[in-house]
This record gives sequence, structure tokens and C-alpha cells, in this order.
Amino acid sequence: MDKAGPSSKANAPTPETFSSFHTELQSAALKATRTSASLPLDLAFYKTVDEDLKTSVDDLEARVLALIGRCLGLASGKGKGKEVRVDGEDVIDDFHSTIVDSVDVLLEKTVCTTLIPTFK
Repeated sequence: MDKAGPSSKANAPTPETFSSFHTELQSAALKATRTSASLPLDLAFYKTVDEDLKTSVDDLEARVLALIGRCLGLASGKGKGKEVRVDGEDVIDDFHSTIVDSVDVLLEKTVCTTLIPTFK
């Protein structure tokens, strides 16, 4: 996927490019899932003995949570993408209502705005 970011109108999928965009998105998500599955279960322990690892993991966690917050803001439709504050405990404790419900909303919006106009 292009690194221009989600706010780039030039990279927004169209009905003609949606299939390839979807394939790239699925591939990126699968790669991230596989990589995260390879992390040790006792990552917290490793963070206590390796300060560089702790810094890297904490920085990455902050970045991922900020991206999740941005996606949740876009999904809610409030403030046209205004970031929603999310902490790691929200994601862990209330995954379904925090993440799954919001992803469902995004997918519904995608289908309604991208695919349905092609059937008219």
C-alpha cells in the first residue's frame, strides 16, 4: 500500500481499484497478525531487562493506539475523523465493542459508498 496515508484523496479506492486495494489491505493485516503472533508471551518480562526493547515496544504501542483512535474517530463519523482517545486497557478489556463494532461500521460505509453505486 502507498505510504501517503489514509487521508490522501489520491489513494482513496474507487470501484475500479477497490479489489486490488482490498487484497493489499488483507495482505498487510495478515502480515501484522502473523508478526504479532510470533511475539513472546512474556514480552513484559523482556521489556524489564532490555531498555531498548521497552522503548521500541512502547513507541510502537503508542503509534498503534493513535491509529486505532483515528480509525474509531472516522468510523463514528463524529468530527470527520477527530481522534478518539484509546488506551491499551480499552482494547484488551473491551475489544468487541471498541474495535469489532467500529470495524463493522467502517465496512458498512465502504460497501455503501464504494460498491453500491456501481450497481445502479
